[in-house]
Amino acid sequence: MGEIIDEKRLPSKVVYKIKLSLTENIQLKNHMKNIHLFCSDTIFSRSKIVQRGNNGGAKYFFVPFTLKSRKKVKLSNITYQKINVGGRLGYIISASKEKF
Repeated sequence: MGEIIDEKRLPSKVVYKIKLSLTENIQLKNHMKNIHLFCSDTIFSRSKIVQRGNNGGAKYFFVPFTLKSRKKVKLSNITYQKINVGGRLGYIISASKEKF
């Protein structure tokens, strides 16, 4: 799990210096732009995993009601990343949305 080791405040930005393990650095695959930082301590909504099928062979994440939109939104280009750090398993799901 990476950590912020230094920060420098500029008039309109904050520049962070971060420390990552070698495996986390490899996971970035040499991408140095469009990197998003998040903290697992700031999770504001809980979800459930539902199992269906024979012996729970299919597993689904429930989208919490607080995250659902009443407006119809078409999602496309859905991608995810699985992160396993320090005994915790996380999924980051990204989708492009288009109103219709």
